[in-house]
Amino acid sequence: MTLLLRRGLAAAALAVFGALAGCGPGLGGTGTGDVPLPGAAAPVPALLCTTAIGAALGCSNASASAAAETRWVDSATGGQRQLVVLGNSAAWLDACAALRFDGDWAQGPQGQRFYGSTLAHGALVRLPASLQLEPAPGAALAARLYGPDAQPLGPVLLLQPLAAGAAAPTACPA
Repeated sequence: MTLLLRRGLAAAALAVFGALAGCGPGLGGTGTGDVPLPGAAAPVPALLCTTAIGAALGCSNASASAAAETRWVDSATGGQRQLVVLGNSAAWLDACAALRFDGDWAQGPQGQRFYGSTLAHGALVRLPASLQLEPAPGAALAARLYGPDAQPLGPVLLLQPLAAGAAAPTACPA
């Protein structure tokens, strides 16, 4: 009887661990959950529409709870870098560097910006990162991506809105 009880408990434990595998880091998971900034207080969610860039990002007014989907491209590189903003979230894709950032608008250690993580092509671990957006002349936005140590991962880029339905070019230099 004891042997059957032990086998049943072992099977139950395996089932629980299998179920937790998709829960994210810290529980034997996949590691795709939120990645905190090291040594910093967790960013506090904020409303994107109340900021100076809210209107450019598709907010109908400052009291709107979330931005409509907008797409932006880095005109200096012919669209190799793209930004998609929807709600209070952003996705940044650098096609040539094979780098992706995903984050949410929040008030954090470096002020209001998108806080999230980056994933480089072939990497198994997401790294904490943030994306700063500011108004720029005309209908443009100035964007800069920061790594886990709050150091810039590249230069300030000027983003232009992508017309609805248009495909962004992604030709990378040879």
